[in-house]
Amino acid sequence: MLNTSLSETLYEKVRVLCWIMTGPKNHKSKAQHVKATWGRRCNILIFMSTET
Repeated sequence: MLNTSLSETLYEKVRVLCWIMTGPKNHKSKAQHVKATWGRRCNILIFMSTET
């Protein structure tokens, strides 16, 4: 419980911008998994790709 409280406090006080460069062949594999795992720790999560 303490770890959750600490992580929530840090999330509010420390801003983290994650900028992930990706390509069409990685949209469904790597990018999706980044968003579901460590990407949740980013305040702002941006994916940049060569395809819209």
